[in-house]
Amino acid sequence: MKLFNTSQFLFTVFLFLVSITNAFGQNIASKIDTSNYYDFYVNYSKGRWFYEGTKDNPNSSLNFDQTPVATAWLTNLDVTPIIIEELKLAGYKYPADNVILKNNAGQVLLVNAYCNNEKFGILYLQGHYANVSPKHRLAKTPLHRPPGVAYVERIFDESGKAEFINFEELPSGLLTLSEDCYWYQFSDSNKDNKKLVNKDIAIKILRSDIRSRLATAPKPIIVEEKPFVIMQQ
Repeated sequence: MKLFNTSQFLFTVFLFLVSITNAFGQNIASKIDTSNYYDFYVNYSKGRWFYEGTKDNPNSSLNFDQTPVATAWLTNLDVTPIIIEELKLAGYKYPADNVILKNNAGQVLLVNAYCNNEKFGILYLQGHYANVSPKHRLAKTPLHRPPGVAYVERIFDESGKAEFINFEELPSGLLTLSEDCYWYQFSDSNKDNKKLVNKDIAIKILRSDIRSRLATAPKPIIVEEKPFVIMQQ
């Protein structure tokens, strides 16, 4: 007769619970894409945590620790290297980052990436609302722009004084991405973080949108590179 080993049993249960928790987190991440990620925004109301997509179902509460859940957005520093990487993956040679672009009126703005051969660039529109809403993906006008202004660029002189340049329309050949759409959530609880749209998922959404924009961009131009030869006398 085999004796019951309490320690071994508890260890087995522990491993089982860990595997279930990890699988749950992986399943959440695998379900999220550009069409539904707003449904997985976590909110708190009337004593319960819930996904926005299930807020009308009182039985869909999330079992969260009592730690705050914070929301943040991808910054220019996050986004620019990813844009450059996606351009290279799509076949564009030598895309430049943080390029100053001048329009026909002589106004200048800083764009995240520019492909000189194909004559187009990508601009990350900075700024976001305090709330998260799927309506932001449908917005035609950048955040907080007065009527008749498509974009505002800020430049500084040597004294540190800021000047704001209003663009009635963006230069042709610019594809845009809005910071408002690339939010993510986090908390101090590792368990809760597995149930959130985290930064990695936000980057996945961003990459998907970049690829969608590039489908409308000029195709990569193949430039024959001639070898550099040093003539010796």
